[in-house]
Amino acid sequence: MLEVHFLDRFDVRIDGSPIEISSRKAQSLLAYLMLNLEVQHRREKVAGILWPETDEATARSKLRYTLWQLRKAIGDQYILADKISLTFNPEANYWFDGTILEEAPGERLTTDELQQVVSVYEGELLPGFYEDWVSLERERMQAIFERKIGLLLERLVSEERWREALEWGEKWISLGQTPEPAFKALMVAHSQLGDTSSAVRVYQRCVATLDEQLGVEPSRETKEIYEFLLEGGKPDASYLGETEQVHTMIYPGKGTTPAYEEMIEELPEIKRSTFVTRERELSLLSEKLQLMLDGHGQVVLVVGEAGQGKTALLREFSRRAQGEHDDLVVTIGSCEAQTGVGDPNLPFRDILALLTGDVESRWSTGAITRENAKRLWNLIPVTAKALAEKGPDLIGSFVSGDAVWGRASNYHFESGEWLNQLQIQVDLRRGRPIPVHVGHGNIQKDLFEQYTRVVQSIADQRPLILVVDDLQWADLGSISLLFHLSRRIVGHRIMILGAYRRD
Repeated sequence: MLEVHFLDRFDVRIDGSPIEISSRKAQSLLAYLMLNLEVQHRREKVAGILWPETDEATARSKLRYTLWQLRKAIGDQYILADKISLTFNPEANYWFDGTILEEAPGERLTTDELQQVVSVYEGELLPGFYEDWVSLERERMQAIFERKIGLLLERLVSEERWREALEWGEKWISLGQTPEPAFKALMVAHSQLGDTSSAVRVYQRCVATLDEQLGVEPSRETKEIYEFLLEGGKPDASYLGETEQVHTMIYPGKGTTPAYEEMIEELPEIKRSTFVTRERELSLLSEKLQLMLDGHGQVVLVVGEAGQGKTALLREFSRRAQGEHDDLVVTIGSCEAQTGVGDPNLPFRDILALLTGDVESRWSTGAITRENAKRLWNLIPVTAKALAEKGPDLIGSFVSGDAVWGRASNYHFESGEWLNQLQIQVDLRRGRPIPVHVGHGNIQKDLFEQYTRVVQSIADQRPLILVVDDLQWADLGSISLLFHLSRRIVGHRIMILGAYRRD
């Protein structure tokens, strides 16, 4: 069995014995193929990535020699190659730490299983490798690790496994990052173990670390834990998040009081990240927004490499725009790196879900503001009416009919004919949904046309910004729908904001 470690070190073994791959280019070739498993890589592309400053003929010659070196070191069975392409053999017997971390479904694992997955991340990906493509993969792996260790800490605290929470919180911090969730978990764990002085010291470490590395202060939630400690309190798992509170506020039982607006006003606003510079870009976006508000639909694409702040720019612009325009509604959809083409029309399904009141998950993660969550919720009658009249086939294909009906029936203001129309369409389509991956025939074109008419109808009532993030991972259906929409927003108060990585 081939055993490969890229996290914290480059280490390759066969049946437990170390394998020496002396050529750095051969190491890079193996890394590139294993970090892009089950992809047929054209030789000229791989050659261009590994030898970017060399002409194509020379680069391909170097690739042939490097491939021979790699196969000589690990064996022929692990690399499949022909005259056109090459790939790592997915049927080979191998173990790869990157695959363990990336593919394990964190939410479906037990806490103990999640600990085993997170433990493979012993440090950053391929330290000492400075190629651009490695930097992008390094950031991606770090983001996957942070999501999963954050979930692990939430689990350990909620299960009151305080010692393990201390261990994993310190592990996260020891990796040289500035994870505020880890500091919060440590404060809660020390407090629950009766060690208030250690909890206070953790807060002081958090303040110093955030100031030194990021130049920011701890979040309001972290400060609240500290102040509660000073008052002699003992914070518990509820201090790590308010998901359950958000859920009960946003989806109360039908007929309960007070009204949704009154309850959401009582919820704490999600803390915004510190945002600096980009005033020129914000000014350009504001000019486009004004054109849209005047009835001239706009499409704007934000382009940049990983980590350059595209998402942060879009969020800051959306927040400022809503602060200046009381009727503006912002929706957000994101393409997914892990599923890619296997999850058709994902960003536009996310957008329609938000437009029909599915705001909980986005609000609780800070992707939308409390004010925007309220605006989206209050848009339910407008969207429901548009769905029933102009986009009935989107029910069951782009959005769950039962979910929409559940939110609409819990809407606290006076209902009307729109609710009856929605119920009829949901009942008609229950049990026979139209699939979203229907190819390029008339059905798909009709779905796209219905989606467009629904969005246009909503925009007649409230101006809309449709944000589509991470377009570099979009499936063909999403790109086709984006193209279709872009041609049909002229004369409508609709702004499509897209972001993608050029590579």
